[in-house]
Amino acid sequence: MTSKAFTSVTMVTCLTYLLCTSIVDAGDSSSLDTEDPCSLYGTGIYSHPLECQLFYNCSKNDLFEGHWKHLDECKYPDLFSLVTNKCERYHEVDCDGREEFVDACDYKQNQCLGPHCRPCGTRWPKCEVENGRTHYQYMIGSPYYGVCQDWRVVERKQCEIGRFNIVTKSCTIQSSANSV
Repeated sequence: MTSKAFTSVTMVTCLTYLLCTSIVDAGDSSSLDTEDPCSLYGTGIYSHPLECQLFYNCSKNDLFEGHWKHLDECKYPDLFSLVTNKCERYHEVDCDGREEFVDACDYKQNQCLGPHCRPCGTRWPKCEVENGRTHYQYMIGSPYYGVCQDWRVVERKQCEIGRFNIVTKSCTIQSSANSV
């Protein structure tokens, strides 16, 4: 018996997300509430039927009960490919109806639900342009910025000299009279 919701794979090259990001708020869990393929099919790696960056690694034996202990996620901005059976660069993957997130803060690994975690917006900038440079929302006036491609942050950078100017989208040296 097969299920069209899950696809069996034999190999994956992805990072596991941290313990504090593995805990999902009950209010947000409805999109992930699916039947555990590991209990249905045993060992193997299976795509998540709803989110393109998620997959089940049935050889992973986490501390969590239920199917959450097998749930894993590709490193941002990679997505899980049904063709190659591993995490691939986002532009090489067809999500085939599964939801495809473009914001780093929508990935579970970047969400912070623990008491000592820094909010995602302080660690990842949000792309306000499809392609080009963008600032960190909570770090205006800092030297830090991101490079966006296809609405995704593909690089996080720091100005060698000066600060990132949100108007000119470049690193500038400001005099003390003009500083933010």
